[in-house]
Amino acid sequence: MRKIVLKKPLRFLTFIYAVIIVIFLTMPLRGEISILDSIKVGRDFLILPLAFLISYDVWKKNNLRYYKKLVFFIASITSIQILLNAFDPELISGIFEHVRAKEGTKYGMQRNHFLSKSMLFPHLGLLIISWQLLNKRYKKIYLFFFILFFFGSALQGFRSYFLGTILVLVFLLLKYWDYRKTGKTLVLLLFLPLLFAADQALLGQQISVKFTTIFLDLEKEEGSTLQGRQKRDRLSIIPRLQERPILGWGFIHHSSPYGQKLGIKSNDEEDQRISGFYSIDSGYLTLLMYFGVFGSIIILWLFVRLLWLLKRDINEENFFTVAFSSILLLALLTHGGIFSDFGLVPLCICFGLSNMRYSTNLQKHLYA
Repeated sequence: MRKIVLKKPLRFLTFIYAVIIVIFLTMPLRGEISILDSIKVGRDFLILPLAFLISYDVWKKNNLRYYKKLVFFIASITSIQILLNAFDPELISGIFEHVRAKEGTKYGMQRNHFLSKSMLFPHLGLLIISWQLLNKRYKKIYLFFFILFFFGSALQGFRSYFLGTILVLVFLLLKYWDYRKTGKTLVLLLFLPLLFAADQALLGQQISVKFTTIFLDLEKEEGSTLQGRQKRDRLSIIPRLQERPILGWGFIHHSSPYGQKLGIKSNDEEDQRISGFYSIDSGYLTLLMYFGVFGSIIILWLFVRLLWLLKRDINEENFFTVAFSSILLLALLTHGGIFSDFGLVPLCICFGLSNMRYSTNLQKHLYA
């Protein structure tokens, strides 16, 4: 029997975008809320058509190299800024008077605010370089950029995306690394102790503390990040979710009459979408609040349906889509980049670059 599969990754985004539009249009049926107030909450999803524009420009206008260089440039600039912020938090704000390069720390972790919309590009750049290194196109400059993007990913304040990236890289090493290449294997073995030494001597343990704080969260130490989030979710989000578990609440802006009637209050003066009703830190719970159990299962199933491609002989562009999707899904346990612009923009670029028609080996697996 012929399996029904996604021929092109863009069909996945087409379906997701259709679901978003349906939610926007049906919000007045859910309560006393206008479509405009609904869009105020879900507006980040409106960036999804960017993937279609990039795909047209890449596969019809032959501009694939341009977008790869663009991603590489953004990842480099962001990583350099994060490194400068780690060494001297006052440097960036001293150059750019109105930019907050650092807004305090938590467990010693730097919080990157300057260029925050590009915070996940170093992770994407790290995937690009890893693909090059694992496919026997080794150059010394690749090693330099691997280190740059690694620190650009590691020194940010969010552990979830960095740990997700590490898990993806470990998977790639186990599957593709040629350990018979003695020189490259030696460099790999020396990387971890050198990284630990640099972290201890130069960076004030900003990287290693990411791993130690995970144990604080698991042990539910007083004041741990995860403990505070779980308490907030129990008090505000879970009770609301239990009221409408199947279809969820859709998108409700806190300042709308309906939002005020429900008692939604904003907890963040800078981002008015964050409230006791939705929280980017609640990950999967917020996804359930948006789409309910029914919609979330469909969306996550489509994501997982793409992940099996990692086991296949896929081309470079499709690899970026699947690998970056994996990182966002892993991070969704504690943080919702998958429904925020800083995660959706690089994800749209990945989907725009991918096109399964250009992977002949993949076609055999799709229609086996």
